[in-house]
Amino acid sequence: MYELSELFVYKIIFMLELLIAMHLFAFRMKKRNHYVIRIIIGTVFCILISLAFPLISYSSWYTSIMFLILFSLSMISMKFIYDVPFKTIFFFSVASYTSQHFAHEAYALLANITSLASSATMGMYGDTLFEIDLTSANTWFTILLYFETYLLSYWILYKVFGKKINQENVIISNFSIAIISAAILLVDIVLNAVTVYIENGYNKTYVFIESIYNLVCCLLILYIQVSMCIQRQLEKDVDTLSVLLHQSEEQYKQSNENIKLLNLKCHDLKHQVREYTEKRSIDSQYIDDLVSLINIYDSSVKTGNEALDLILTEKSLLCHKNQINITCLADCSKLGFVSNSDLYSLFGNIIDNAIEAVTKLTDPHKREINLVVKNVNNFVSIDIENYYQGKLELDSDGLPKTTKDNENYHGFGLKSVLMIVNKYNGDLHINVDNSIFSLSILLLIPLEN
Repeated sequence: MYELSELFVYKIIFMLELLIAMHLFAFRMKKRNHYVIRIIIGTVFCILISLAFPLISYSSWYTSIMFLILFSLSMISMKFIYDVPFKTIFFFSVASYTSQHFAHEAYALLANITSLASSATMGMYGDTLFEIDLTSANTWFTILLYFETYLLSYWILYKVFGKKINQENVIISNFSIAIISAAILLVDIVLNAVTVYIENGYNKTYVFIESIYNLVCCLLILYIQVSMCIQRQLEKDVDTLSVLLHQSEEQYKQSNENIKLLNLKCHDLKHQVREYTEKRSIDSQYIDDLVSLINIYDSSVKTGNEALDLILTEKSLLCHKNQINITCLADCSKLGFVSNSDLYSLFGNIIDNAIEAVTKLTDPHKREINLVVKNVNNFVSIDIENYYQGKLELDSDGLPKTTKDNENYHGFGLKSVLMIVNKYNGDLHINVDNSIFSLSILLLIPLEN
């Protein structure tokens, strides 16, 4: 039989509940070096603070201030662990506290229904001592109810709301709304503390209604926060479409230039044929010129996919113009599950990226691009390699950082590629080694294909 202060025990339990919820909502975000060590240090720090926090007064205002201070300190520990802006820390911390409060109220509701409310929930804020009888079946039922309620609440809330918040590059569209959400949560928690400390205020019906109200408030706060993330994602999609439109305009200009190149070559070929007709003899120089011209028109690529034939033929002509040797071994017969527009954007962007890199090379022997597309079991493998010069850094997505001033458009090509790969549940990997840039894509062929 052990006797402990109810609020003393609960403030430690509260900190553990809050930390678990915070890490649940943040584990996908960018982490600092020595992540595990930082988690251990941060957890120990928060637990020690909760242990040392003095219980000067058992009242609604002091309890509310205590929980607010413990919450603030837990946010500091999150900043120590995760390498994200403080606004993001605050955002997911509010969602975490909301989830903790939801689980607490769900437990209070179930305890009220099972007639455990006065001892299991209302007593959490008490200034008296309570007994824990480990030999009692009622004690073990209370513990089991507590763990099941919190685990189930956290799991459901993360599945419904947390996945949309827990993203490495989560962007908050309107931070003022996040502040309003935090204010709603604060008011709800303070009012809950006030009702707990009402003398002789326990009423089973009233507690039931209060718990329902608190649960609804928590769901509303989480819905507001997720809506903010979705709104920002829609804004990013609009920005993406704007960039893709810009790229399409650039591709049209390039296609128009290629057509002009073809017209020029046709004109040259006509003159060559006229010269041959007039001379009625062929010397070696004319033969070489004719072969060179014919090779341009014979550069049409046959991959088994009409959309890819078009883009690869166009890029081959562009490479010929810029004195770039492109080698293409492509079997794209299994890529029918990818839309033509996505194929055009995917291959157009990875080849354009390679062309841009090799055109900067001073060594003409390294102006080469190797593209291989093949079917491996139930996957389509896409690999492209090229030389590059200079320093190349990768960002958090594993994509090269743009070296150009206008980051709104430049550097977006491979982001578009990543978006398309993710759309088809594929995998993209980039490797830079010994001045060789390698990009590998693996796409799973759907069963119907």
